[in-house]
Amino acid sequence: MMWQATQSLRRKIRSAAHRRGWDIVKLRPSFGKDVPVLDFIIGDLVRRNITGPIVQVGANDGVMDDPIQTLIRRFDLPALLIEPQPDVFNRLSKNYADKPNVHCVNCAIHPKAQSIKLWRVDPKIADLPETPDFVSGLASFNREGVINYLPDELDESCLVQVEVPCSRLKPLVEQHLSAKPLMLQVDTEGFDAEVIKLAAEENCLYPLVRYEIKHLSYADQRDCRKLLEDRGYCFLDEQFDLTAVHASLIESP
Repeated sequence: MMWQATQSLRRKIRSAAHRRGWDIVKLRPSFGKDVPVLDFIIGDLVRRNITGPIVQVGANDGVMDDPIQTLIRRFDLPALLIEPQPDVFNRLSKNYADKPNVHCVNCAIHPKAQSIKLWRVDPKIADLPETPDFVSGLASFNREGVINYLPDELDESCLVQVEVPCSRLKPLVEQHLSAKPLMLQVDTEGFDAEVIKLAAEENCLYPLVRYEIKHLSYADQRDCRKLLEDRGYCFLDEQFDLTAVHASLIESP
């Protein structure tokens, strides 16, 4: 049954791609730019009048390597964007200042803590012109999780800690969104599995769930996938992320 749902999902994505003049064929693995699968999924859902807000945990500045900002703007989707780093959050807010239906919240998602210390690259270094842009997105509760992805020109001496407020996910959704969300997008530099588990506990797993897997252990990847599979999701594996689509979206006309 799950295999059939996955095949149906792939057919829908290929059909959506064809309408935009694309084709999707199987090639040997490549480290090039991924096919914008999420664009095809959301575009197809909008065509079928299936829409709703997007909830993004780990929104960064809303621009850099962001998989949803073009979708929010193209389809005028409401959104709840959550980012813990204060300076990065300020850029996020400015980048969406023209979108009144996009709500930005400065906090981290955590199941228990009221506040927590976050490891990150010192903003004075991250903002230098010669520092790679992606460095501003390196922030984690786990110090090693940041060190492992530093560019060659930086070392652990550039790291600082910043204390950020925390919240569970459901209260933020209830406070800022009136409609049921369509999608949960998670990119939290290694804390993704905990966010997915918390979302399941709080009934915040929406029809589309996409989360970063490149920082997760095999055990965490397996457990998250099993958690979602048991709730009726099928999967599209990407290079660094996993997109989970609920069967109800595939079966909808």
